Amino acid sequence: MKIIEVIAFNGSPKSEGNTYHALKIMQNEFEKEEIEVEILQECYPWNKSRRCFKR
Repeated sequence: MKIIEVIAFNGSPKSEGNTYHALKIMQNEFEKEEIEVEILQECYPWNKSRRCFKR
């Protein structure tokens, strides 16, 4: 049996915004098919918002 893993990158400055929720729906669908999904929150230097750098 093949092991399939997916990494989903969320580049939005809102760590739990609409993009995150869309990725969670995708994650749930993949996991129904026994596909592992990891969602990573990424911030990029060209992102003008400072929100993603605050912790």
